Amino acid sequence: MTISPTQIILASTSVYRQEILSRLQLPFVQIKPEFAETQRSGETPAAQAARLSKGKAEAVLPQLTQTGAVCIIGSDQVAHLNGEVLHKPGNFDVARDQLRRSSGQWVSFETGITLISATREPGSDGHDAGTWNINSERTCVETYSVQFRELSETEIINYLRKDEPWDCAGSFRAEGLGIALFQSLRGEDVNTLYGLPLLRLTHMLTEANINIL
Repeated sequence: MTISPTQIILASTSVYRQEILSRLQLPFVQIKPEFAETQRSGETPAAQAARLSKGKAEAVLPQLTQTGAVCIIGSDQVAHLNGEVLHKPGNFDVARDQLRRSSGQWVSFETGITLISATREPGSDGHDAGTWNINSERTCVETYSVQFRELSETEIINYLRKDEPWDCAGSFRAEGLGIALFQSLRGEDVNTLYGLPLLRLTHMLTEANINIL
């Protein structure tokens, strides 16, 4: 894929992350990283989020054909209840079970974010691209937690039928009707809950000499 030599790249096809990043009013493209998302035995949710966000960002570089400078943003989120990872439910039954177990409990979201700044000069013949040089690479993990209300079976079923959060870790859409499930929220940046820690990202972009304003 050939893109602008100064392009910002979001290593994700997520519509949620696309919407969040768009708020910074910076031009960017989305590229799906060729990267397998796996869970390792004994790995903490925070460590998993960091590893996957880093892996996604790094996987994009070999997929690029242009020369010049790029800034790649990778992100991954892991939800957990008392250390047990909550995956995307995929269907009604799994989602109902997750919300039953989450009722009255705190669920935490570990969201990893990686920023890679890299450049590549033209090859010796002036056409073929040389090797990518990584100028900087940084990975951070931000945590956001939600406390669920004590939910009745009727509330859980009605919520799932209305919002259908089958592709959402934790079985809810916080940016939608899912907010009605919560007793309280805890964290620095609510965008962390939505999948992209925007406050942390703005700091990382500034460090990479990208002035948002």
